[in-house]
Amino acid sequence: MLRLIIIPTFLCSVHSESEHVNTDDPCAFLNNQLIQEFFEVDAGDINRESSESSNPSCTVGWVKPNIEELQKSHQQAMSQYMQDKMAGKDVKMPAYPGNNHVRLTIHSTVFNDKASAEHSFNTAMQRLQKGTTMEVNGKTETVFQYDTVPVENVADAAHWIEGLSQLSVQSGVRIFHLKVKVYDTAEENRETAEKIAQKLALTLN
Repeated sequence: MLRLIIIPTFLCSVHSESEHVNTDDPCAFLNNQLIQEFFEVDAGDINRESSESSNPSCTVGWVKPNIEELQKSHQQAMSQYMQDKMAGKDVKMPAYPGNNHVRLTIHSTVFNDKASAEHSFNTAMQRLQKGTTMEVNGKTETVFQYDTVPVENVADAAHWIEGLSQLSVQSGVRIFHLKVKVYDTAEENRETAEKIAQKLALTLN
């Protein structure tokens, strides 16, 4: 698998010597002004973390306004989960309610032309659909496999990956990935991701 920080790293291909390396700071794009344009959050409540990696990433987070209620519900759900497990039922552990967050990862490669970026993007989406096979406990299993849904009217190409709550985008010679985990429904997260991505596509090129 290749290199990427947000999603399985095979989504980003290794750049050739003739291509340019991206030096943009994703946190410069996920500034407070942009976050507050799309979300109701005070600037003082925003936390920002950057990642030093082959594909630069920035995560902007803030505490959910109803976090205490969500934590209480989670405790109840965990109690029920333990009862069901002890009863021998096949149940899934409830996910802990994390903070709201938006994450932007910018592909480390700036391609020489739009066609090269498009080819790399399409290949990554195909590989994501197919997944990667690996041996787990002596058995061959398919991992890092997600359904991707093409999205219209966002840059040159975009795919929504619901399993990651992420929108992957090809805009000109650039590729970036935007994760939005703020709302309770995938539809709301997707709609917001599309709106933010449309704006980012204009500023990244």
